[in-house]
Amino acid sequence: MATIPPTEQPPSTRSLPIPRTPLVGREHEVAAIAALLIRDDVGLVTMTGPGGVGKTRLALEVAGQVAAAFPDAVAVVALAAIRDPDLVPAAIAQALDAGEAGHGSIVDSIASAIGQQRVLLVLDNFEQVLDAASLVGDLLATCPRLTILVTSRAVLRLSGEHSVTVEPLALADAAQLPTLERLTDVPSIRLFVERARAARSGFGLTEANAATVAAICRRLDGLPLAIELAAARVRVLSPNALLAQLEQRLRLLVGGPRDAPTRQQTLRDTIAWSIDLLGADVQHSLRRLAVFAGGWTLDAADAVCGNELDILAALSVLVDHSLVEQMEQPDGSTRFGMLETIREYAAEQLERSGEVAVIQARHAALYLTLAEEGHPFLGEIEASGERHLHNWASRPDIGMDAITAWAGTLEPEQDNLRAALTWLLDTHASEPALRLASALGMFWFQLGHLGEGIDWMERALASGEQTPVHLRASAYFAVGRLAVHRGDYSGAMVHNEMSRALWSELHDELGVLEALTGLAITAESQGDDARATQLYEEVLAGSRGQSVALVTFTLANLGYAAYRQGDLERAATLAEEALALCPAGHYLNWLAPCAVGQVEIERGNVERAAHLYTESLAAARQLNHPMWMADALSGFAGVAAAAGQALLAARLLGAVETISDRLGWALFSFGYQHDRALEVTRTALTPAVYERAFAAGQSLSLDDAIAETHAILAAVSESTSPLPFDAVPAVSSSLLSPRELDVLRLLVEGQSDREIADALFISYRTVTTHVRSILNKFGVDSRTAAATYAARHHILDPT
Repeated sequence: MATIPPTEQPPSTRSLPIPRTPLVGREHEVAAIAALLIRDDVGLVTMTGPGGVGKTRLALEVAGQVAAAFPDAVAVVALAAIRDPDLVPAAIAQALDAGEAGHGSIVDSIASAIGQQRVLLVLDNFEQVLDAASLVGDLLATCPRLTILVTSRAVLRLSGEHSVTVEPLALADAAQLPTLERLTDVPSIRLFVERARAARSGFGLTEANAATVAAICRRLDGLPLAIELAAARVRVLSPNALLAQLEQRLRLLVGGPRDAPTRQQTLRDTIAWSIDLLGADVQHSLRRLAVFAGGWTLDAADAVCGNELDILAALSVLVDHSLVEQMEQPDGSTRFGMLETIREYAAEQLERSGEVAVIQARHAALYLTLAEEGHPFLGEIEASGERHLHNWASRPDIGMDAITAWAGTLEPEQDNLRAALTWLLDTHASEPALRLASALGMFWFQLGHLGEGIDWMERALASGEQTPVHLRASAYFAVGRLAVHRGDYSGAMVHNEMSRALWSELHDELGVLEALTGLAITAESQGDDARATQLYEEVLAGSRGQSVALVTFTLANLGYAAYRQGDLERAATLAEEALALCPAGHYLNWLAPCAVGQVEIERGNVERAAHLYTESLAAARQLNHPMWMADALSGFAGVAAAAGQALLAARLLGAVETISDRLGWALFSFGYQHDRALEVTRTALTPAVYERAFAAGQSLSLDDAIAETHAILAAVSESTSPLPFDAVPAVSSSLLSPRELDVLRLLVEGQSDREIADALFISYRTVTTHVRSILNKFGVDSRTAAATYAARHHILDPT
């Protein structure tokens, strides 16, 4: 039997190419794949991933790491230049130096050469010779100690195959960029910096360029090849200039190393290499799929790209070849997507195909239908063939479930909705553009995307004066609602007046009443409660018997106005009626409890107020409306202050301010309860303690702020004598040692033991000792309970 011939070089490393640059950011993948390869029960590992993701480089690194476990041979077979599967055996034989085996086939020669030896065979770029997969199966069956590592765009689909997906390099979180020190640990950024430093000596990550470099890596999808090509451009472009140029990344990313394979010298060639391996129908489908932004469902792909194409079969092939990603959603559904670099290439091909207008028209029609179907405020088709969109109540009872389901359908499609609007406006399709923008008004409001919604609807309104009057009336009201919540009161007034005039022209009484609510909200947000009350009274008189939702909404807001004017009895009467009218599960269940809750706090009924704000917060969470959640949290701050939990109140007030600032929302009618809680909390705490607690609250996420309410509820349930706002006592002195006081203050602010140690310049162990002592003295068993105890007993104010 022929064997692999010995050489002076150790056989386990003799055929491994020596990489000229270190592998960056793949430590976890190297360890995981290496662990698979050295297992006795694993014979085949296939690494899949899109072009440019670095499969070859990773495979070489892994092979080098495990070489000692394969003492007889580690052989790398480069298949990139081979398209004929029949030539694969010869390439393998050459890599193994396997001679002829008598009159047998070359496959027999390979099997004979390997025999019982411990060999690792690396088959690189197998995607274009997938028909040779049976050879791999035969070799594994014949050679019991052979292990094969394959890199491919697609799996081989053999028994016992272990598939490992090679993902792009990790990216920095755009919403919360790490510190400069930690940013250098992000793999994509580390790769860019190292390659940029090789291109231009002295290049480094600084406070000035860090955010730009992170954005460059995000624009390049974390693809190592793309990042390396981009980093080479710092010879002539600053990071800012490079980021600007990446609008056309495929044109820019050329000029890789001359000794790299041709297909890796430009990103375009790498992508083209992958796509050229596909059949004509699959290539056709990929081009059409480029119309989607941010992913798509199977039904959407079929509606837009189907007809003469079998889109399911095409998607299966594209997923297998790592050109499309299949993503399981939390609800068990499936979405598909592709890297933006691949989408850009496919979009170019779609443009050249001549069918881009047809596909984009289908795409826009699909998402217009999606936005209108299931819209909770969209009326039935009337005799005129029109559907009127009323923003508060075209139907008497609109449940939270209906709104949540509709918004949940649209939320993953935001990029597609934007793409559809862009195309409709660019092609001057004014009526469908206004229909889509108007249908999305409530959606943008619910997500808190006020500025975006205003921009789209104003563009749609300006796109054509011949659009139907009812569409314009609805859109003007929706713009006015978004504007007032953003603090643009003059704009809100103008848009609501336009809406009222158009609804009057149509003799649509409900539309007029809704426009009046918009004018009333604008008046109260400007502090004109007399005008707001007058308008709300007019709406209330007209809406009774027409719309339970509009009556409920109006009563609650009249209650707010009375509360602000100091008339607690009238406020209570109006708010209680709103609460009684609002049926269980109704979408206004976030509002009515708030209106009653603020009155209950003033009266000293803190326990009921806490119960009401719990209901409000639950409804706002179900509707996934961040600002309505913040409104309920403001109410909870008032509950905390009235229950003697001034520190918790201050933290919540800080959190609410951050949420409001981040969303760009103005606190208007509900701002008074916020201001009252703020006033009482400031009175109850010393300035220094208040500022620390408020600042700590500003760093809380929305979920963390909501978690704070549990401590408030616990405190309220234990309280024996709830007090009205005006009777909140001053904070007493602490009996803890000075150092324990220092630790407690930082603990209450939410700092960890490690952070407390750093802040006080003491050891971590000392901090943990102090924390245990504090818990023992308070008779509690958690840090949260200690913070609650300190607030309830006014420990932190050294009188």
